[in-house]
Amino acid sequence: MKRKYEVIGIVIDTEKEAEKCSFLSAVLDCKIENFAKITDFFLGGEDRKVREYLSNLPTLKNDPLSIQAMLELAGLEMKENCGIEELTLGEKKLLLLIKLVADTSKQYIFQSLFQDMEENEVQSAVRLIVEMSTYMNVILLSSSSE
Repeated sequence: MKRKYEVIGIVIDTEKEAEKCSFLSAVLDCKIENFAKITDFFLGGEDRKVREYLSNLPTLKNDPLSIQAMLELAGLEMKENCGIEELTLGEKKLLLLIKLVADTSKQYIFQSLFQDMEENEVQSAVRLIVEMSTYMNVILLSSSSE
């Protein structure tokens, strides 16, 4: 049986080729989510707990079993009561990835996802991407300078 969706990796100098990246985003009707700017994403909300953050997402609201499943898939089940500010950079990336996996209304291009992640965090991200690839194409964008 042929898979319906794909995981695609693109390596490009994202700074020099920003126009091409924007074109790719427009053609594919995807939003580029730049994981290198992860601190901007949680700005002002780092005092929240991981579970609290996930329970405020529209698709996970009032669904503790789905939240638990996503935390386990990401390897963050032991961090559910930690504040976001206590997470490592890689764990924050996994938390953002959970949010994007749960948001099935849009397609994303993930830029610099694996940069500065520990091996176990990369493995957790891969599990989330595999899950995501069951219902949409996943495009990973990595800078050639990383």
